Amino acid sequence: MQQINLYQDQFKPEKTTLAANQIVLLALLFIAMLIVFSIYSYQRVEAHKGALAEQQQRYDQSQQQLTTLKQQLSQQDQRPLLETELVKLKQDLQEKQTVLDYLSNHTFGNQDGFSGTLTSLSKQRIDDVWLTGFSLMDGGQFISLHGDATQPSLIPVYIDSLAKSDHFRGKEFSVFHLEHPDDNTEFYNFRLNTQKDNTGIH
Repeated sequence: MQQINLYQDQFKPEKTTLAANQIVLLALLFIAMLIVFSIYSYQRVEAHKGALAEQQQRYDQSQQQLTTLKQQLSQQDQRPLLETELVKLKQDLQEKQTVLDYLSNHTFGNQDGFSGTLTSLSKQRIDDVWLTGFSLMDGGQFISLHGDATQPSLIPVYIDSLAKSDHFRGKEFSVFHLEHPDDNTEFYNFRLNTQKDNTGIH
């Protein structure tokens, strides 16, 4: 039986050694691959950033268009209401102007206008006497005054003051009604009205 020694040099595996320049070349190749991969990854990230910014810009534009459209729709929805309100306002102003023209031009008695009569009433200043209401009758030819006073003796003073005014000079007043104060108030309620004789208004 023949024995073979496997540990002889001819049977040992050969060791392959790399030259220094090959090692450097492999290292440079690896570094180059890393650089290429980094550049590729960077470009992809930048491309994604650009696409994201573009999409964000489009979204903002769409959002702005939606807001503008909502405002336009809101204005269009309110336009009929505004037009209706404008018509009502014009009608109200026209009615008020009609009343104002009537008060300014209509006569009280034979020559005095309503506005002048009301102005004269507003100028009466008697302490502890104040007007609480009035009524114009027969186109302003007659007037009824309602007021309060702390003392009944002040009512003739108020009548005297009215009689001295331009619009009431020559007209006669009488105490149509005088009500004594009750437990809830200390004021006397009075009502005055103008008088008419056979010759007309005084």
